Parts: sequence; structure tokens; C-alpha cells
Amino acid sequence: MTLQQEVQLLRQVPLFAKIDPARLKLLAFTSDRLVFAKDDVLFRQGEPGDAAYLILSGAAEVSIDTMRAWGCGLRSSLHQSIRGSTMSSAKSVWPATLPGASVFGRAVPMTA
Repeated sequence: MTLQQEVQLLRQVPLFAKIDPARLKLLAFTSDRLVFAKDDVLFRQGEPGDAAYLILSGAAEVSIDTMRAWGCGLRSSLHQSIRGSTMSSAKSVWPATLPGASVFGRAVPMTA
């Protein structure tokens, strides 16, 4: 996948649709491609949110221990807080990890 294709893919995500093209290109450039097998854990609830995961292919399941729930995965990665859920692959998953607040700066507006 070319850098321009990755930028177009990110632009299709509503959260990223209105981001400045230069920042979106930087986000695509700094993202990593990973591969997870079925039942692998991508991240666990309570871990630091250091990156967001954009599922390019495959399927993942999210589980939340409601006794320990804090926010959502994307929000925790953008604000570098604790993850509020655990994500596991339901089948083989090929995600791109997106760096957190460092690309967007500390103040990231979030919508419900």
C-alpha cells in the first residue's frame, strides 16, 4: 500500500476526515503495520494507551471489565491515558497502529 493510499484510507475514517492533509500524511507515514493471529491480544484494559489501532483487515473483539472501565481505546491513545478495554483478534487481523497525541499535539477535540 502506498503512502497516498494510506492517506485516503485514513480520510475515510470520520474522526480523520477533516484533518489537515499534511498531518494526515504524517500520521500515515508514522503508522506501523502489524499482524495478529486468531485469539492474540492487541492490548489489555489498564495498559497505557500509546497507539490507536485501525483494523485494515480481519475482525477484533473488544471486552470491558465494567468494574475497571476508563474511557475508550482511541481516546486513551490520543490523550495517553489508561486503556478502558481489551481488544483481541477474532480471526487474523492486520491493523495499522496510529501514534497517539504526538502527531496531533496534546489538545485533541473528541466527539461523542
